[in-house]
Amino acid sequence: MISLTHITEAELRQFYLLEGKISGRDKEYNMLNGVQQEYVASRIYDFIIWNDPCNKSKFELYIKENLPKMEIKYDTIKKEQEQEQIKKKQENDMKKNIIHDLFRQPNENVRKIVLQKFAISENDYYNEKNKIKFVQYQQQQQREGVTANKICADFARKYNLNNF
Repeated sequence: MISLTHITEAELRQFYLLEGKISGRDKEYNMLNGVQQEYVASRIYDFIIWNDPCNKSKFELYIKENLPKMEIKYDTIKKEQEQEQIKKKQENDMKKNIIHDLFRQPNENVRKIVLQKFAISENDYYNEKNKIKFVQYQQQQQREGVTANKICADFARKYNLNNF
């Protein structure tokens, strides 16, 4: 980029990338001559065609000063998002464990009270219950298949059947 005096293209690209991610606009697309441009590319193009050299220089200095701050802010946001995802996963695991334990509880009233106490919906309970039943069904099918194959092999040996 010929017009940049205070910052490099990489710094400008990093600034717009972080700006887009922090603001949530990084998924936006702009049209340029009938072609969709990603957020960073369109912002760089907008910067290049600025006509006021004085404001452009001021903005370059602003980027230079604020880029490290934006990187720290973005890192903080990413860490918070990761912590939130870990927390949600732990909550989901806890709910699944409660549901698995409740699955053995024959009393429907007790089950409803526990689900309500831990803010687990009946729908989540039944979905997880159906998953458990499906896994159990698949395991039962596998065991039956193994047993059937073993019986077939025994019969084949017993009656000298070579084509089984």
